[in-house]
Amino acid sequence: MRAIHFVLAIIAAAPVAAWSQGTEAAPEGKAITLWGSFKYGMSPEEVVTTLQSVEGVKRAKLKQNRKGAKSVDIDYHKGAVSIFGLSNTLGLAIGPQGLSYLTLNSEACLFEAREKYDKLTELLGEKYGAGKTVKRLEPGGQPVGIDNHFSDGQTHVTLALDIDHPPVAAPAPPGSGQIGALAEALLQSAQDNAIEACPSEQGFKGLITIRYEAAADVAARDERQQKLEEAERKAALSKL
Repeated sequence: MRAIHFVLAIIAAAPVAAWSQGTEAAPEGKAITLWGSFKYGMSPEEVVTTLQSVEGVKRAKLKQNRKGAKSVDIDYHKGAVSIFGLSNTLGLAIGPQGLSYLTLNSEACLFEAREKYDKLTELLGEKYGAGKTVKRLEPGGQPVGIDNHFSDGQTHVTLALDIDHPPVAAPAPPGSGQIGALAEALLQSAQDNAIEACPSEQGFKGLITIRYEAAADVAARDERQQKLEEAERKAALSKL
């Protein structure tokens, strides 16, 4: 159960730092930089052009469905976008107003992921200022991840570590026949593969996500959430 205890330890030991987010508007005519050369509000076409210069990206293609919605299809070289020895894929959110946020997504065995996460926390703190740590727990108190939030007043960066549990094999239900036996075999194989990939962690992995977005968007979203919670509180209070 070493991996389980390790999960509990890294969540409990994470420091909570003082943090204050500014929401300074970008100077007129100057776009907010999200990550690298990606700017807030970029058109899909501009995103594709920018992707061509990202090391690790093999090809980027703009796609459009029958309703006119546009998305970007990305192919990567082996190793994808390498940062600190982690192979990252890119997530892009493009809406009517253009590019709204970008994510870097990677995974590693839990012990390595925790080490990488700590180093990334340190480096992002150097670039964007002191962060705020938020520990995410299930209703029963079981830790599921940690978030660190950073902001320089224009760009908000969220560094997240999520715990990826390995599949758990279980006997097929009585009477399930060949289908149940096949499902049991597939699940057992998946569990064995996860443990083989990360034996020291009993198959547990860490998922690391770095999300870049406009600080003003985050502030507006937080304000909406606060208003919703206040409205719910008042509604509940009126019934007491």
